[in-house]
Amino acid sequence: MSTIKSVQERRRGQYDFWAYYNNLCALRNTCPIPAIKANNLRKCILDTDNADRIRLVDWNPLIDALKINKSLRGITFTSKWKKTNKIEGTLAARTKIPSIQSTEVMAKLSRGLKDCLFVTECLKSLELRGIHLMPRDVETLSKGLVNNKTLQHISLEHCQIKDEGLETLCTGLKDSLSILSVNVSGCLLTPKGAAALARVISHQAAVRHTETWKESLRYRWPNLDCMPGLRRITACINPQIGDEGAYYLADALIDDLWLKALDLQRCGITNEGAKKFESVLQTNTNLLIIDLRMNDLIDSSQLEAIMKQIGTNTVRQNCSSLEWMEPIKIGDVNQFSSTHFKSSKNCRINSETAASINDRSHAVVSNMQKERIITSNKTIDHYTRNEPITFREADIEAEDLRATDLQKLQSKLNKYRRQLRKEITNREKVEMKLREVQKENERLNNYIKEMSNTPLLSESVKEVVLDNENLLSNIEDSLEKFHNFLDMLREKGYGNFWSTFTATIE
Repeated sequence: MSTIKSVQERRRGQYDFWAYYNNLCALRNTCPIPAIKANNLRKCILDTDNADRIRLVDWNPLIDALKINKSLRGITFTSKWKKTNKIEGTLAARTKIPSIQSTEVMAKLSRGLKDCLFVTECLKSLELRGIHLMPRDVETLSKGLVNNKTLQHISLEHCQIKDEGLETLCTGLKDSLSILSVNVSGCLLTPKGAAALARVISHQAAVRHTETWKESLRYRWPNLDCMPGLRRITACINPQIGDEGAYYLADALIDDLWLKALDLQRCGITNEGAKKFESVLQTNTNLLIIDLRMNDLIDSSQLEAIMKQIGTNTVRQNCSSLEWMEPIKIGDVNQFSSTHFKSSKNCRINSETAASINDRSHAVVSNMQKERIITSNKTIDHYTRNEPITFREADIEAEDLRATDLQKLQSKLNKYRRQLRKEITNREKVEMKLREVQKENERLNNYIKEMSNTPLLSESVKEVVLDNENLLSNIEDSLEKFHNFLDMLREKGYGNFWSTFTATIE
């Protein structure tokens, strides 16, 4: 007997991964994987730090347990195996290929993950790292993404899916209503792959513009942050993307109001691509992170201009919660990066700290080297080296004494930031009103010039003016003659006669 026939046991297994997996291993005469057993106490997260150690016979019960699971919140499979050059003749070159890199296991695993995506009620994160995925495996995962409503983060880091695999994945991403971040670092992408990501951004922007219009009816103000769709795209360590791929992404971001972060470390971008992104940041103030560090062909002055514009956008925004990636150095290209995305309304984005992480752009962000963050009445200093800071006892006492003053300064700083945002809004309104007045003034001046240049209209105006002047002079002469007549009557003694005459008329 190789399966669990009891319906009740299977239903319980949907919400108790470890118990169901343990029963499957017992039925198939295999031992549970030690790595999974060690991670059993973690909060519903399946994290195989080194899936290369899992034997071929151990994959079947693991995949069968994943198919029906509804309780796991995170699934991570990591392979640290690297294909070495056989000419070297070293022991590493003759190392056996792990089972997770075989097409048979990956086909079963992808089908199991697809079934899990169909039935899950809690899964938030799915990460496959360093695993070579075939096009059919990516297609299977893409089918699972279409009907899933819980997944928020997907990572295929160093899975070498290439442009074709990314295009297949994008068919599931573009219609997903739950995925907030995607990581395709180290996937051998070219400008064609960047164009596929740009199409996803444009498609989701068009859909969300329609939703925004619906929400704006009856004088309602739409909440852009609550709308579904991508908020972060990470595509680092793809040196073939270059400026051409950067142009595709920049053109898609101009009209987008929802994507907050774009990570492009070590993507072969030069100053031309960086200038394109700088213009996008000036137009799209909702974009809070464009990480172009570790692109050796970008000048420090250009990075400085981009960081200043990011700082301006950060001040204008009500602080969406995003964190910068660690800089990917030359020796860390084959290692896995860590990106974070949170959904809190009252968090800060520390663009100054993130800029200072990059050792190469140390001179670029010299004015942003240090930022103080008040957390639980303690002050944490973030320096450019990102090294842990050890305080002496005297320093800790001094910090405690100044904690109240720092809190007051922090409250004042928040107050001034709110005032600055208000002043920026008022200034934009005044400038808009000034432009309207200038346009109206220009229109009136042009109308006057046209009237003065028209000969018929000018002559008619002159004739009317002359006629009006003659009429006034005639009226004045008639009144003067009438008053002279009345004076003559009074002199002749007929004044009472005139008053009696006027009384009878009244």
